[in-house]
Amino acid sequence: MTSTENSHPEANGSEPEMDASGSASAAQRPSERDGRRTRLVTLASALAVCVVALQVGRNAPAEADQEAAGASAARVSASPTPSPSPSASAASPATSSAAPSPTEPEFPDTSAGRLDKKAYESGWVVEAEDYGSASEYTNDVCQTFKDGPMALGGWWATPGQYLAEQAGLTKDEEKILRSGIPQLCPKWWPQVKRAMDDTYERFIDDGTYDVAAKGGFGVMPPGTYRSEGGPLGNIADCYWERTTGSGDIVDNNFVTVARSITVTVKTGELFTTENCGVWKPVE
Repeated sequence: MTSTENSHPEANGSEPEMDASGSASAAQRPSERDGRRTRLVTLASALAVCVVALQVGRNAPAEADQEAAGASAARVSASPTPSPSPSASAASPATSSAAPSPTEPEFPDTSAGRLDKKAYESGWVVEAEDYGSASEYTNDVCQTFKDGPMALGGWWATPGQYLAEQAGLTKDEEKILRSGIPQLCPKWWPQVKRAMDDTYERFIDDGTYDVAAKGGFGVMPPGTYRSEGGPLGNIADCYWERTTGSGDIVDNNFVTVARSITVTVKTGELFTTENCGVWKPVE
């Protein structure tokens, strides 16, 4: 039957026909999927590139610092050590360790310099603030003995008497003088030594004195003394006496007016003088 065969075309094995629009739509679906896939891949690649760029940006300063430090260290290690000039090498002896330290003062190779160096190394100190060094103090003592007897107010004193009784000597100052006087003014060493040994020559003014070979203030060595008055050169209303240690008078005298008086005292006696001027040892 003709109508039955025409109503079922699949039975004849032929493919159904598609219209033009359906065929184009089916062809476009794979292309759209491929495009979306490509865009996703591109976006992922871009994100990966951004992440890598950020990471590189964070590490760049640290790497730059490390490179700068390495370059600085390389420059330091590469810098040559300066060698001393020929003149400096010639001026510096091989035993440079023997050179004085920057804080240690240098002393000239003179008598005064050697004394100052010895005082510095020994720790000797001059207590008087008027002197800046041991040699300056020693030179002043030399000048005192060179000038001779001196007037101290209303009485006179020998240089040794002044040094021992008025100026006074500390232990350090004695050591300085014992070392320095023989070098700087050897002529006065015997008198300076007598001053330090309390056997110095004395001028005797008003007062009472023990007669002894050795002693300080208030002691006079035995011997002969002469007074020629004070600054005016005359003696008036003078009284002197010699007594034993128990008070017995050995000799005495009252002088109304005189140009000079001489007396001899002995060890163990007491000698008293009033208004007789200055008694000086008779050489």
